[in-house]
Amino acid sequence: MHPSEWAFPPRESLHPVALRRESPENEPMFRTFSSATLWAAACACLALWTGPAPAQAAEKALQVLILNSYDESTVPYAQARGAFMEELPRLLQSRVAFRQYDLEARGHELEKDHDLKVRLLQSRFTDAQPDLVVAIGPPAVHFSEHLRGAFGAEPPFIVVSAKEYTDPVVLRAADAAVATRIPYAESVQDILRLKPDTSSILFVFGASEHERRLAAAAGQVLQARFPEISFEFTNDTSIRELEVRLGRLDDGFAVLYGFMDSDANGAVMDDDDVLQLLRSASVVPLFGMFYEHLGRGIVGGRLMQLREAGRATARSAAQILRSGAAQHPRVLVALSAPTYDWRELSAWSIAPARLPPGSVVRYKPPSFLEQYSGWVVLITLVVTAQTLLVGALMLQSRRRRRAELASRDLSSRLINAHEEERRRIARELHDDLSQRLARLSIDASYVAANPDTGAARDVLKNMQPELVRVSKDVHDMSYRLHPSLLQDLGLAAALRSECDRLRRHSTAVIVDRIGELTLPLSQEAALCVYRIAQEALHNAIRHARAATIEIALENGAEGLDIRVRDNGQGFETAGAKSHAGLGLSSMRERARLVDGSLQILSRPGQGTTVSFALTRKAMQQ
Repeated sequence: MHPSEWAFPPRESLHPVALRRESPENEPMFRTFSSATLWAAACACLALWTGPAPAQAAEKALQVLILNSYDESTVPYAQARGAFMEELPRLLQSRVAFRQYDLEARGHELEKDHDLKVRLLQSRFTDAQPDLVVAIGPPAVHFSEHLRGAFGAEPPFIVVSAKEYTDPVVLRAADAAVATRIPYAESVQDILRLKPDTSSILFVFGASEHERRLAAAAGQVLQARFPEISFEFTNDTSIRELEVRLGRLDDGFAVLYGFMDSDANGAVMDDDDVLQLLRSASVVPLFGMFYEHLGRGIVGGRLMQLREAGRATARSAAQILRSGAAQHPRVLVALSAPTYDWRELSAWSIAPARLPPGSVVRYKPPSFLEQYSGWVVLITLVVTAQTLLVGALMLQSRRRRRAELASRDLSSRLINAHEEERRRIARELHDDLSQRLARLSIDASYVAANPDTGAARDVLKNMQPELVRVSKDVHDMSYRLHPSLLQDLGLAAALRSECDRLRRHSTAVIVDRIGELTLPLSQEAALCVYRIAQEALHNAIRHARAATIEIALENGAEGLDIRVRDNGQGFETAGAKSHAGLGLSSMRERARLVDGSLQILSRPGQGTTVSFALTRKAMQQ
């Protein structure tokens, strides 16, 4: 065994240095991990680059002696000691030198002499006695009683073990005890809850003296508590015999693993190897008592938390080293909540319904959604975006197709309308104006041939009103083709003129509220407004058979609004959109060309309102 020293500087002054493990041949009973020399050398080298070393680096390291019941690798005490050594420097934020002494190293019978061990430790602390002694495990707790008074100024002691071993220890003012509960009864209760048909339990312990004492104590507790259960202990069994025994257990058995430091043949056992062998060889569920064994083959249950015991020890040690006493001299570390390995529950077909309330199930593989939730969300978003994009493109394509068909239909209808208008004008010119002009030509020829006769004078007298009528008809035809009044006098005057003309040719009452324009209006926009209003007025007279028609023209800072309302028979606007006549289609097309807003509101029997609006910007385009 060798004294061990691990120096931990505070976090803010840590520097990466290479630690060298030394094992002097003339000191076979001590382990040394010396970093003091290297630390001093590292600080000296760093001083060349960064100036004087921090004052904290020169502080004396606190000396902590750890008494190991066996050696540093012995399970289960290694977990408590490791957590203690990790936590204490973090809590103190100062350098700590840990020295470890193994009380019962395998193969050193001389170590059984406590007096020799005490003298050996005294020789190792002649220069600087320990600031704190921590005894981990029952043998170490027992030996700590022999060590009291061995040093000049008595250092405080902390004993760490099962409650049965710490309770008899008499604590001084600066001492502390951190106890754990050995869950003998709780483990059996957990086994019976999860495997109710259990009638026998194979309790696995090794052959060392300490393990035999633990097995004996467990047997006394369990036989009295569970007389209906048969308990078998493995202290006198080799690892190979145990492997064979595990493979021949019947369904009424369960296996409870304590720990196996060495077997009946004296073979030193590694904890991981033992657990792996037990799990692979056993034909019945394997239970355990230590939380650190969870995930390594045991089913689970209420388990001892040795790492938590190590952290609790570090907290008590920090309080003692700072203030001279622990806040709570005796600390009991509770068992864990019922905790189980999902893989073992599944392997042994143990239903989750059998687990006690509040159980924690670990190592359960995440579901597909839990494991790939990020990818699922991403793929869902991408697919949704693509679906929406494809849908939008299809909708746009459909609307575009409809618009193209509507445009094609409108173009065809406009061409037909233009051709029809040309035929009408041609008929009107040929059948009416041409015949009347021919008649006037004949009358003019007659007057020229008989200039001084009374008949010529009568013909000439009749020619004058006929020429006036022909002129008026030509003027009306020209106005219908293009309202020159619109260009000469403006939109308001042209609309009033159209209202006057319609009054002369219909019985409808036309009420006009046409205001004067105060904003500039382009010729194209004016013609569009005029044609829409003209079409709305004509529709109200020809199709709606309205008795009253109201037209209003308003303009302001926002733009221009014109509204034509009648009390005619009305129509369904939904059907009109899909089966619109040329008049409604031309109105919508004209509104689109000047970026205007056209709205047609109508219901059967409730009249029609045509509203058209132009923004101020559109008025000038």
